[in-house]
Amino acid sequence: NTLARRYSTIYAVGVSLGGNALAKYLGEQGSNAVPRASAVVSAPVDAVAAGTHFDQGMTRLIYTRYFLNSLLPKARAIPQFQTALSRQNCKTLGDFDDRFTAPLHGFADRHDYYRRNSCKPFLKGVDTPLLLLNAVNDPFLPPEALPTGRDVSSAVTLRACRLCQSRLGPSESAMAAANGVGLFQTVSAVNEKGHVCDMPLVCRK
Repeated sequence: NTLARRYSTIYAVGVSLGGNALAKYLGEQGSNAVPRASAVVSAPVDAVAAGTHFDQGMTRLIYTRYFLNSLLPKARAIPQFQTALSRQNCKTLGDFDDRFTAPLHGFADRHDYYRRNSCKPFLKGVDTPLLLLNAVNDPFLPPEALPTGRDVSSAVTLRACRLCQSRLGPSESAMAAANGVGLFQTVSAVNEKGHVCDMPLVCRK
């Protein structure tokens, strides 16, 4: 409401987990959502599938140590988790979410957390234009978990492409946000007329 009072037109861009949260908000709010149009990039839209996929195979081998090395010290800085978290009992991100993320935010366990925070079940409720962009070779989300036309409302434009670098770092996230803002006028105009949006995408080669 504060933003709506300050700005006459608001657009929103969300990347990764922030994108999932934005898309879920849009689905929950429907026509009451604040942004006039939004873009979501590389969001783990099905957190149940993403969580399972992340803890297996090459994705676990490549990414788990990197994330836990960053997350565990931050989590242990919270008094009630100082002795509950260690590399011995947190060998996967699923372990971390069971022992930290879920209890911290009032969820029964990681499965409850993933199920209740996935945006995919809410996409049929989106009522303002939304561009949902994912990589089909995203190492965090299996391609079969990506939404199809049956999973979304007519306000949602789905785009999937194959990227050599399928996860976004800070600089790529900023570029994605800038490109998303540049697309808003086209996405909004096309969807408000009920037409299928067809536009070029900027993909890393």
